[in-house]
Amino acid sequence: MDSPVKISADMIEYQSICGPCPPHAGRVPVQILKLYGGLPMRAVITVVGKDMVGILSSVSDQCARNQVNIIEVSQSILQEMFCMIMLVDVSKCSVPFTAFAEELETMGSEMNLSIHVMHEDIFNSMHRI
Repeated sequence: MDSPVKISADMIEYQSICGPCPPHAGRVPVQILKLYGGLPMRAVITVVGKDMVGILSSVSDQCARNQVNIIEVSQSILQEMFCMIMLVDVSKCSVPFTAFAEELETMGSEMNLSIHVMHEDIFNSMHRI
């Protein structure tokens, strides 16, 4: 039987799971990430604006181009207003998270929509009582 591997504190390399943060806060040892295949890094995308053809398609296309997987989508039309919330996995995003968020927000401006992208950790912190 193999004996457990002992790792001292100075051997641990950390990886941020929520962007820049203080030492060890919101960070996970890389060894654990490798062991479990990484943690899903999720984000919430909200889209609000006047309903028109191609909104869902445009946002989905932007996600696909950046290797962002759509986990769940909820949308409705309220008196000609399009409202959508997407939960996405950004752990394999091909660009930095902030660049992805800016791309979607810029696309939203061009389409006269309000598009916001927020990391799930920030979203949960804002909505915790």
